[in-house]
Amino acid sequence: MHRWIGALACAIAFCSGVQANAQDSDSLPNSNRSQNTDHSGFVFEHGSEQSSDDAIARRQDESEANYRAMSEQISALQKQVDDLQNKIQESKTSAVDNSHNGTNSFARYVEDRFTFGSYGRVQPSMNPDGMQSGRQARIVYPAPRVDEGSYVELYFKYTPYKSDTSDTVVDLVTTLALDGDNLFHYDGDWNAGIAIRNLYVEARNLWFDGFTVWAGSRMYRGDDIYLLDTWPLDNLNTYGGGIGWHGKTRTNIDIHFGTNRLKNDYQYEVVDVVNERFVGKQDVVFLDRQRFITSIKAEQFFGGDELPTFKAKLYAEIHAIGKGQFLKTQPELVTELPDDTGWLVGAQFGMSDFLGGSYVNLFFKYASGLAAYGDQTIPFGVATDLRAKDAKNVTIGLSAGIDVLDYVDILFGGYARYFEDADGIEQDFDDGWEGVWDIRITGHVGQYFRPGIEFSQQLRRPNGLSPVNHKQELASLFKFSLLPAVRFGEGVLGRPEIRFNYTVSVLNSAAQNLFAERDYLRNNNVVHFVGIAAEWWFNI
Repeated sequence: MHRWIGALACAIAFCSGVQANAQDSDSLPNSNRSQNTDHSGFVFEHGSEQSSDDAIARRQDESEANYRAMSEQISALQKQVDDLQNKIQESKTSAVDNSHNGTNSFARYVEDRFTFGSYGRVQPSMNPDGMQSGRQARIVYPAPRVDEGSYVELYFKYTPYKSDTSDTVVDLVTTLALDGDNLFHYDGDWNAGIAIRNLYVEARNLWFDGFTVWAGSRMYRGDDIYLLDTWPLDNLNTYGGGIGWHGKTRTNIDIHFGTNRLKNDYQYEVVDVVNERFVGKQDVVFLDRQRFITSIKAEQFFGGDELPTFKAKLYAEIHAIGKGQFLKTQPELVTELPDDTGWLVGAQFGMSDFLGGSYVNLFFKYASGLAAYGDQTIPFGVATDLRAKDAKNVTIGLSAGIDVLDYVDILFGGYARYFEDADGIEQDFDDGWEGVWDIRITGHVGQYFRPGIEFSQQLRRPNGLSPVNHKQELASLFKFSLLPAVRFGEGVLGRPEIRFNYTVSVLNSAAQNLFAERDYLRNNNVVHFVGIAAEWWFNI
């Protein structure tokens, strides 16, 4: 195209030269155009005066006609050049627009289909007494999280399918978790504690609005008590699937079926046997029994808009495990493991969206049999038939976050629990009451500075006598924390946050007696913890 423009430019230049010559000839005097001069300098007449005037007129007419024709050709060529230049500019603009549209389309696709999120905390810490590592002091579980270790989750969600004719959406969810206590920069060990916490596919609005189906490995849980880092009602780690309906009436119903097979002697055992075909031994799976868990929950939301949002939830679980055999070698002894069951019922009542981002949740749970221990715990204190059917767990929990006029925010968490195992012993040290309360008050100074203080107390009263002093005692662990921080988020749980942490823990003698001999907490009733922490959560 540039070659064509060059050729046209040359033609214009040539025609312009011709035009200039024609103009020069028109500018000559008539006397010079009406006569010829011979070599001697004499002038010869070519005819009569009339004939000379006619010839001059014809020449003028021809010159003017040639000039007009050339002008028209020049105008036409100039128009073609202008058209070509406009087309070149349009093609450049179109190419840039297409490039931008392609970039924008890809960005929109990524924004529409991909989600990345994370929860994490890192807390380098120390105990100034002897320059030891910082350690969480606790006598109950769960316990206040203020002095717990590092941990991070990386959340990835991809939406491979969106229907063009309905609201059906399919999501693939993966969450990778890292035990932050195994950080290479701290312990020099390349091995890290890594777990896959989520790996499942979920289809939403399948067949009709609100219907959901999913399958895979999943953290399946509801609301938590933040300060205690616990989920007091629905908190399952499951390998299975489920269906649900989340209706436009703000009613949610979910049913789940799942299983686990923990790597312990209660559910799984590998033994060495002599291989009759080859020299030597080989590993054989001798015990392999799964625990099946079914859960159902129904929740209803009320209010909203200009009013607080209220929530009511009912929840239930059923646990079951099959029978099996456990082989003890040297001497060889086979133990029959019976089948077992358990169940759980609970409820939650909550209020949110008041005083900014404030919330309150109240939990109640009653669990029996296998369910009293939780889905990741081996039953202990079982009956003589090795079943856990008589165990029970009663828990009441409270979680709240209050934003007071954007000047102060208050977090509260607490629970009380009564537990009995299945062995039927009334004065059993494994049975009894335990509980914790925790309150954190944070001031708002300027845009970022958030000075805070925290108070908490852990209590434990066993039904039986202490094996140390043969007394029934109430163990207590009290904590006080100074938590000046900078926060880069709005609301009572705004994050990310960087904070300094000084925590002092005070144990009474009954609490010290819960730890083994030579344990630091057995021999020290005051423990100091100094750290600097970062905490975050986000979804993009």
